[in-house]
Amino acid sequence: MSYEALRKAQLEERSDPGNLKRLPPDYFDTYSAYLKRMRECLSGEYSLEDARAFENSALVFNGLFESRKKKIVLKALKEAANGSLDGEGLTTQEREFYGRLVEIFKEYDGERAVNSCRAAKAAQGSESIRILMDLPQFVGSDNASYGPYVKGQEVELPEKVAAFLYKRNAAEKR
Repeated sequence: MSYEALRKAQLEERSDPGNLKRLPPDYFDTYSAYLKRMRECLSGEYSLEDARAFENSALVFNGLFESRKKKIVLKALKEAANGSLDGEGLTTQEREFYGRLVEIFKEYDGERAVNSCRAAKAAQGSESIRILMDLPQFVGSDNASYGPYVKGQEVELPEKVAAFLYKRNAAEKR
């Protein structure tokens, strides 16, 4: 544990804005304890050099924490939508945060999809179709979200959305 190691982790995290760097599970606990010890030393014998070291370490620690927090939110949002969850490389606290976010995003997406589907069906006629290929989630011409669907799945969709899938040979009438 040192300022240099903390700064190195921050620089590595910044060097790849799209991905989280692997940290040990207890990383934030370890560095929180490190900062606490530095603060306790300052309360015993104050020195300007130690105060600067503490301040710099705290700034880097908080910067790293905030950077990772943003990446975790984006990771959870993306992975909740496509269903491929991967908490690899997250610290213990981050893993819990990530799991809770994924659940929130899935719940929100489910409610939005149900509400969008109801609104679309109410606004126009619907049609029963069979999906001919795996399809990711998509937005129809009515701005409602549909899918994801798997090959062979039978669903009821608005006529315009069904017609779009027919044209793409992605569905057939039931």
